[in-house]
Amino acid sequence: MSDSGPPPGAYDDMPAPVPPAFAKVTDINAESSPVVASGCKEWLDDFKTSQKVGIVLAFLVLIILLFIEISEEHPKANEALACSLFLTIFWVFEVIPVAMTSILPVIVFPLAGVTSGRDTASRYYNFIQFLFIGAFLVVVAIEEVQAHKRFALTVVSYIGVKPMRILAGLMAVSFILSMFASNTSTT
Repeated sequence: MSDSGPPPGAYDDMPAPVPPAFAKVTDINAESSPVVASGCKEWLDDFKTSQKVGIVLAFLVLIILLFIEISEEHPKANEALACSLFLTIFWVFEVIPVAMTSILPVIVFPLAGVTSGRDTASRYYNFIQFLFIGAFLVVVAIEEVQAHKRFALTVVSYIGVKPMRILAGLMAVSFILSMFASNTSTT
């Protein structure tokens, strides 16, 4: 076993990095941009049928529930229910990526007058959430550059293919990665 690193060509069979699932890589020009295009047909063609149904259903439920009085005792309950169902429909039908849907309450609840923006943001963004966000960003970066495959290939090239050695190598890589990333995403 040599300490010179992985053998030449060890990474040649790795695929090119793929953009994350929530990003659409397209050329923005006058023909494809929804802002510049004369109509929104091109923009709507990017949505799946289930997403189109979700958009229509979400806004329909929002409008209907905003005009129905549920409780005279709790005046903001109606708006809270309408916003909650609106966001639930966006989440179920994945109208926009789930990560973006999870941020929408910070915008929707203050606009509907359910709570103040400061109150909503303070419940969403405290130091624990930022700790998780930072750890998940590190994990996304590791996946984006295919570092997890490089670690695995390097470990296997150094330790060999015996089951006990592979297990020890995976344990070592998990140990090292858990220092920088969330334990859930390391394993």
